[in-house]
Amino acid sequence: MKRSISYLSAIVCSLLLAACNEEQILYKTKATEPIPPVPVQLGMPPAGQAISPHGAGGSIPIPAAPAKSGSFAKGASLAEAAEPITLAGHSIPVPTRYESRDPSSAMRIAEFRVPGAAGESDGEWTVFYFGKGQGGSAADNFARWQGQFKPLAAGKDPMVAMDEFESNGLRITTGELEGFYNPGAMAAGPPPPADAPWAMIALVVEGGPEGPLFLRWTGPSALIAREKAAIEGIAGGIRAEGAAVAAAAETPPPGVEERGQDAKATAGGDLKLSRVEAPGVAFAVPATWSESASPSAMRALQFAIPGPADNPGATGEFVVFYFGPGGGGTVDDNLRRWAGQITRADGSSTYDKADIERTTIGSFSLASIYAEGTYAPTAMGPMAPAPVARDGFALMGIIVEGGAEGPLYLRFTGPIETVKAQRDHIGVLLRSLEPMGKPQP
Repeated sequence: MKRSISYLSAIVCSLLLAACNEEQILYKTKATEPIPPVPVQLGMPPAGQAISPHGAGGSIPIPAAPAKSGSFAKGASLAEAAEPITLAGHSIPVPTRYESRDPSSAMRIAEFRVPGAAGESDGEWTVFYFGKGQGGSAADNFARWQGQFKPLAAGKDPMVAMDEFESNGLRITTGELEGFYNPGAMAAGPPPPADAPWAMIALVVEGGPEGPLFLRWTGPSALIAREKAAIEGIAGGIRAEGAAVAAAAETPPPGVEERGQDAKATAGGDLKLSRVEAPGVAFAVPATWSESASPSAMRALQFAIPGPADNPGATGEFVVFYFGPGGGGTVDDNLRRWAGQITRADGSSTYDKADIERTTIGSFSLASIYAEGTYAPTAMGPMAPAPVARDGFALMGIIVEGGAEGPLYLRFTGPIETVKAQRDHIGVLLRSLEPMGKPQP
């Protein structure tokens, strides 16, 4: 049976919002410093220019091309049970023993647990996608990944091998690394032990109709060594989706169409989108979201979100708040305010436990928070009735800076399964953001 795992991630369930050269420009943080006023664009510096993958700290030189020849088996077949999934215009075979789990950030369009042996830590396979033309070159990304490893011994290069080859009309760059692994704040689970050898095999797949994919396996060295044959088989089975290739050759990539028209979203099917406008920004929303009149002047847009297919009555809400060019407070003020609307069952701090992320998409700086628990929105005024608390809810708030008329505040709320079911659509919305008018300095 063909499975399809779509683009966004925890979206927001993590949002965001993206990942993007994930450890490089999307970073999970509890810091309170404001987003830089001049957003950093997606992508990486030219080859040879130094970068710092984790903010302050040592920089790493970016090699101009793969430096080591490897023994990666080209054109191998996967010799175990597998099912294909469709990701951003690519069909990829996935071993049935891999356990799919919710991506922990928006740019992780797929995430799997790779089971370890008895008494051994599990590994992780993650597929990143940042959009067409985004994510940086293969050399950029391998340089960044190399910077996450400390050598096992003095003079021992963490980059074990690299290779480039053509497969099924795609260009694939592979790299194998080993050392003491420090993924930084973007690790999805508990950090790897600081004193245990860890390994990574990564693939950068270029030439697909929707842009490059970045595949990364990490785990204990022995586990990744055992997985190499399977990884070679997965690489040999990756193919661009035929229909998507033909469409890309015939027409330019579609943008956000006029209200009510069809537009192609992520690979794996067509999504009917509507173009909407908020102060200084336009973006796309699914046509299945039902727009309604806003009860407050601060609500620029408001939509009802349908529930998942198995529970359509579990509707949610999407609201765009706007408080003027200089209104709304600081980023951290708003993240904390949203956190205050969710109460956790164990009574612990929602803000401390929430998924908080920052990234850039195009010319926009984004900050997001995702939390689950009992939701009670802030009362609209001293005379307003007390809000009704609703259990089993999720809140995802996204602050969008960089528009010509000041920041926007996007809030998604609803039953947990409803918000999670919309994360692909939220990803489409975020990738469709376009400025209107002259951006603020």
